[in-house]
Amino acid sequence: MSFIWNSNPNPPPVISAPVVGPEEVTTEVHVVANTVNVHGLVIGSLSYNTANKGYDVIYELPSLNVRNLHAQTLTALSATVNAAFINTATINNATINTANISTATISNGMMGVHPVQNLQIATKEYVDNLIANSVPLGGNLQLLIIAAGDLLVGVSDNTAERLPIGLLDRSVLIAGSDDSNTGVRWSTGTRGSVSTHRGLYIGSSFDAQLRNTHVELVSVDEVVMDDGTRTTTGWDGLTASISSNVATSGVGYLDTGVVKAQTCYEVWGVRSSGNGAQGLVLHRAIERFVDVTNRPTITASRKINYALGFGFTTCINAAQSFVSTNTGPFTSIEFTVLRVGSPVGNCWVTLEANTATGNASGTPLATSRYMDAGRMPTDSTGGRIRFVFDTTANVVSGNSYWGVFHVDYPQAFVGNENHLSLGGATSDTYAGGTAKQFSANTNTWQSANSSSPTVSDFYIRTFVESFNTDLLMPTGYDQRCLLSYMITSGGTDPIVAEYHQRGTKIETNFHFSWDINYNGAFGGGSATDTQTGLIEVLDMRHYVPPVPCLVTFAVTNYTGDNRFTCVGGLASTDMGGLGATPVVIESSGQICSNIPASAQLLFGPIIVEHQSVLLRTHSTTTTLWTAEVEY
Repeated sequence: MSFIWNSNPNPPPVISAPVVGPEEVTTEVHVVANTVNVHGLVIGSLSYNTANKGYDVIYELPSLNVRNLHAQTLTALSATVNAAFINTATINNATINTANISTATISNGMMGVHPVQNLQIATKEYVDNLIANSVPLGGNLQLLIIAAGDLLVGVSDNTAERLPIGLLDRSVLIAGSDDSNTGVRWSTGTRGSVSTHRGLYIGSSFDAQLRNTHVELVSVDEVVMDDGTRTTTGWDGLTASISSNVATSGVGYLDTGVVKAQTCYEVWGVRSSGNGAQGLVLHRAIERFVDVTNRPTITASRKINYALGFGFTTCINAAQSFVSTNTGPFTSIEFTVLRVGSPVGNCWVTLEANTATGNASGTPLATSRYMDAGRMPTDSTGGRIRFVFDTTANVVSGNSYWGVFHVDYPQAFVGNENHLSLGGATSDTYAGGTAKQFSANTNTWQSANSSSPTVSDFYIRTFVESFNTDLLMPTGYDQRCLLSYMITSGGTDPIVAEYHQRGTKIETNFHFSWDINYNGAFGGGSATDTQTGLIEVLDMRHYVPPVPCLVTFAVTNYTGDNRFTCVGGLASTDMGGLGATPVVIESSGQICSNIPASAQLLFGPIIVEHQSVLLRTHSTTTTLWTAEVEY
């Protein structure tokens, strides 16, 4: 230990050593009032042993003003410190008025019940009270919450609103930009919920007076409602009619609106958990319909990622603009694609917004499935290929968009003919848009008719989704189960297309309502729109449910010699040739059948997605029927 004494104002007096006798201990006490610097101090008594003296000198410090304190150990210290700079300390119990603490472990202390400065620490009680009564979003949180289960949902920057709890148990929170002001909503159930059935037998009525207008649930072993309630009785013999709606006639009709021809309807079993009442209700199913159509005869094509040589324009991407006529999710787009050689890679399409300069934005709003470039059609006319968007964006009626065709195979050159082309017309066939190509020479979009061969518009057909709505539950009914799909046919006087369903398998009984009549009259085209031998998409939205399913077809050849017909899934793009000796390619999801004159064959099942298949027929006299559907 050492002391550094201040020289002013009171220097310590000179201490003379007293005479000490043998075996005698003597002490001398001095009072120190000056400020001292203490180093290596162990708090207790402040003493100094003269070691070589026969007595001790003890210094009393009645008023210790510590200016710089450096201590190795402070034990059992209880102190009031007015001002301190503490680098590292373990403080058991202290009252600190002002401190700058870099690192500290505080065992017991309360620093600011209601803090107003950065170094003050709030109590849990204070924080809880502040949260419960704060108004950071423009309203008292306690007042915004009304019932158990209410949610606060952001609607814009620094703004929230209350989303009330779902009206029914087991409600599901659905997100979507078009769902109310909050962007989310409660749904009382969705397709593919926990509801199911066992031993179901349902279909168009067997009664001759009712079969064109009624669906009848003949029998069922068990129906499990969407809340898990199991029911085994009360369903047999229930019917639902297309002739009215629930608002007018109660349960047993359409949930809303008027029946439409060539439209798919869901058949729901509904039940009241309160009184056990049961019934059937019809609800219009989701539909993916043609939005924009430009289907010219192919008179020119644009090679994609193909270099003709120095000075020639190399097209990296090709695109077609269009103006959407409907608002809704963009589900698919069709191009006419032609293949030369065996390109190794993929092709796909992106949906992009239109810029102020009239070009594709370069930022995909949605991206389609990738398709194998090496399996695209090889004929001179190519094939009409549908590119499906599993995750998509909404298009808005009246707005311009671009369908941009992409490839990732290596660039093809003259003598290395492995590439794809997009087919179109040399004349302007679509007033709502135009064809463009992205030039590798200039790294910009340019008109597709600026280089030979000229292409003014590409073949294009787009699809938009609509009627993706929930069942409108009748008053008093709170449980439901999806049982079946019913399809209407006819023109101004729709009828129920005759069918009978066991479990999830629909039999059409070869009723005329299920005749697809493939002569160009169906699918948004005309009799001159189809081409014999061309691979094209057959739109079946009026003949199969809007869910992935397995379909067995009946194929009829009315006239002429044997006719070859190929049917396959949307990925079966490499269908074989249909000459006198057809080339049959054994690829997944494709069936080729040889049909004698005036004969009918069944073949399938074929995987059907987006209510569409690829078809290639030897003659336009060939007709397809939907014979069986399992979903």
